[in-house]
Amino acid sequence: YDAPLTEAGDYTDKYTALVALVTQYSPVKFLTPQLPEESVKEAYPSAEIVGQITLDKLLNTLSSESSTNVKAMELLDINDNSGQSFGFIVYRKTGLEVSSGSVLKIDGQVRDLAIVLVDGVRKTDLFTSMDQQKGFGYFDAESDAQLTLDDDSVGESRTLDILVENWGHRDDTKGIISGSVLLNSVSIQDWELFPLELKGDWVRR
Repeated sequence: YDAPLTEAGDYTDKYTALVALVTQYSPVKFLTPQLPEESVKEAYPSAEIVGQITLDKLLNTLSSESSTNVKAMELLDINDNSGQSFGFIVYRKTGLEVSSGSVLKIDGQVRDLAIVLVDGVRKTDLFTSMDQQKGFGYFDAESDAQLTLDDDSVGESRTLDILVENWGHRDDTKGIISGSVLLNSVSIQDWELFPLELKGDWVRR
C-alpha cells in the first residue's frame, strides 16, 4: 500500500525519508530512538490440494433465505439479525426461462465481483486484468454493462446463480447492494440467498 512500513512492519525508504524530513523541518527537536530489529520471516510449507467441493454440494450444506429481490449480505436475517459481514453470497433463481440471445443486466451496484453461472457452468470471464472492472459484474461497472448469455444457456427451466465475492470492507455493504437483476429488461424476482460465511465450525466439518 506504499506505506512507510510494510505489512510485516519492516522499514522502507519512505520511512527513512519521512524521519529525515520531520527532523529537518520540525521546530521541536525530538529524540529518535534506536530502531527495533525487524521480525524474522518464515515460509509456510507447501500444502497439497487433495480435493474440491462443487458449488452445488457446498450450497446443500447451507441454509438459505427467500427474498423477492436481491439485497446486500448485511441485510440477511442471520447472526441475530446482524446480517452477514464477510465471505461470499450466492443469489439463486431456479426455473428460469432463457431464450436465445438473452441479456443479463444488474440494474444496481455490485460489491465487489459477480460471477454468473447457468446450471453450474460459468458464463463470466475469469478476472485477469484491472481493465475488466468497467465491465459487467464489477464494483466499478459502467451503467450500460451487461452480459449476453450463450446458446448453451438457452432452456425453459434453468438455474441462475450469481456468486458475489467480497473484496474487503471499508464503510460499504457487500453483495448486490441496490437495484434488481434484469433478464431481457424484465426484473427477476423470487430468489434464494445463500450466505457463504465459511466459519471455522463449517470448515472443520
